[in-house]
Amino acid sequence: MRKIFIVALEEIKFYLRSWSFYISTIALPLIFVTASLFPQVSTWFEDSALSSVETVLSEEATTITTQVGFVDYAGVVEFIHDDQQGYLIPFTSEYLASVAVDSGKIESYYVIPESYMNNGDVIQYTKVSQLYSDTDGAIKALLWQNVRHSLNNPDLVNRLLSPVTLIRDGPPPRQYGFIPVDVDLSRLASGGLLIFLFYMTINVGGNLLLRSLQREVRAYVLEMLITTVAPAQLIGGKLLGLSILTFTQVSITLLAQVIFYSNFGDATTLTLPSMSVAVTSLVYFALGYLGYAGIAMSIAAIFPTQHENSSLLLLVQILFMFILTSVIFVIMDADGLITIVLTLFPLSAPLLMPFRLMLTSVPFWQLLVGFAGLIAWAVFWVSLSVRLFRAYSLLTGQTPNLHVLYKTLIRG
Repeated sequence: MRKIFIVALEEIKFYLRSWSFYISTIALPLIFVTASLFPQVSTWFEDSALSSVETVLSEEATTITTQVGFVDYAGVVEFIHDDQQGYLIPFTSEYLASVAVDSGKIESYYVIPESYMNNGDVIQYTKVSQLYSDTDGAIKALLWQNVRHSLNNPDLVNRLLSPVTLIRDGPPPRQYGFIPVDVDLSRLASGGLLIFLFYMTINVGGNLLLRSLQREVRAYVLEMLITTVAPAQLIGGKLLGLSILTFTQVSITLLAQVIFYSNFGDATTLTLPSMSVAVTSLVYFALGYLGYAGIAMSIAAIFPTQHENSSLLLLVQILFMFILTSVIFVIMDADGLITIVLTLFPLSAPLLMPFRLMLTSVPFWQLLVGFAGLIAWAVFWVSLSVRLFRAYSLLTGQTPNLHVLYKTLIRG
């Protein structure tokens, strides 16, 4: 037992000297807190005061506070609306309008050429370089009002602007979304964050384990360690030390989320899990982490170099992403048969059971079956990684093909 703690302490010391560990420790809470704000971003944009941006991008202002001139060669303007009186100054010629600009009486003037009714062109003259003018909307409103007034049937203009206002009379259209209408979106968002947290935990912990084992293989010290430390002690020490580091980062992340929620709870649409759900999810996370860590260590034991284990790790990540997509079944029917099977299956249970707990009440017998399956799954993979490391030590100097490795495992 003492050697397990020695190995664990050495692993902790090594990574505490690495700057990348501190960067990930800071980045993880920031990413998690930022992700919790995503459901509220659209609401923030709707409630934010972006009048100036909306004026430029959507609808131009028709009310002006500065004087501007216009020369109407097309004879379109017959009247000026009351709210534009005193600001839109008519001129009989461009010369008079330009003199007004030079003297500073107006900042610019618009020329409505005779061809306006054919092409709609209006020319602005100003001494200030500008891409957009806040008087453009007023000129457009002036012309629209006069063109509309000149028509025998003014309602025709309204129909051209809005040709159809469709009203459907009958049964409501079918809903094709996979999210049921009765699902609490705040709980759904909270469950999604739990999945995100477990995904980051697996990635952080798995990478730490693989880097640790690859480091020793590159330094050619694994054979020496095996002769002085039993494989179970080596695996147990590394797993203990790196798990402490991983769950320290996870704890800091959760603490940051709790602090953020307690101070800015109104800025999110999240629902905090109950104590029973939190404890159950933590146990599922821990057992799932041990199982996936055992898989990572087993891969590293069979193919210890980075080039060799990259392909196998890619397959594991693809499998994990496939399990991640199965969350759709939980959303669609949290108590359905497929959901029950997925939340009891050891590969997907640590990911989907906490998510399901946020959406519905899970029968106690299903929680027990899930616990039992996860315990057996974690014990199997951790013990297999120990046997594989023992076999690797016996195969020093040989090519560890599957046939030789299998014979060594059976004999060991």
